[in-house]
Amino acid sequence: MRKNLWLSIGFIGLNLVSGAFASTWTPPITVKSIESLADGSFILRANETNSGPNCAESGTLFKVYVSAASGLTEAGVKSALSIALTAMSTAKELEVWHDNTANCLVSSIRINGN
Repeated sequence: MRKNLWLSIGFIGLNLVSGAFASTWTPPITVKSIESLADGSFILRANETNSGPNCAESGTLFKVYVSAASGLTEAGVKSALSIALTAMSTAKELEVWHDNTANCLVSSIRINGN
């Protein structure tokens, strides 16, 4: 009984913490600019403010870098950069999976098929 109570309290606590930093897909965005950084990461800026109220630069900035928190590896950053560059050069829209912290930490990017 006591073990179940502690498990329940722990589960509720984890849900509250994860809800505060919930991840979400953006509505489709168009790429305004891509800035490559010295460490291999990059910053993606969108024309639209679709990322959410907690993200930097009024919701237009996304940071893409290797992070244990997002699960994004070095190979994942390279793939995301390739997708972002393809979307920008072909005028396709992107959708970005990110957390709702001030960094808008990205864990996935996909090209919208429209």
